[in-house]
Amino acid sequence: MRQLGNRISDLLADRATIFDINISHVERVWPILVTADMTQLEPLHDLIAAELPDSYADRRVQSLLVCDPELLMGIVEGGASLIGMLDRRQQGPFAKLELKRWVFEDHGSPGERRPGYALERWERVTAAVRDVLQLQE
Repeated sequence: MRQLGNRISDLLADRATIFDINISHVERVWPILVTADMTQLEPLHDLIAAELPDSYADRRVQSLLVCDPELLMGIVEGGASLIGMLDRRQQGPFAKLELKRWVFEDHGSPGERRPGYALERWERVTAAVRDVLQLQE
């Protein structure tokens, strides 16, 4: 948690940079925890907020986003605005829940979509496994 808080603070104080990003133009920062199917996030959010009050004191810092990056990339590949999507999720009751919950349960979400590259790779890998194991489709 300290590492997350330190990086947020470093970015906002201009002690750290992200290539080609001027932090003075940044309106919102979404800390992201990459995972797949993590549950019971509310206590984690509460713990982070309690442990990192200085990092979350800046109005630009939004609640932690816990997500499977493949789901996030697929939604954006499908045409959804990343900032618009994160903003809508942040404003509602799903702000402290895994992104997947918002995608599946909120009628205002853009819906599930997996990125094309992941689907293509999955097809190639499963075809190779079928060939090696000599399985019929």
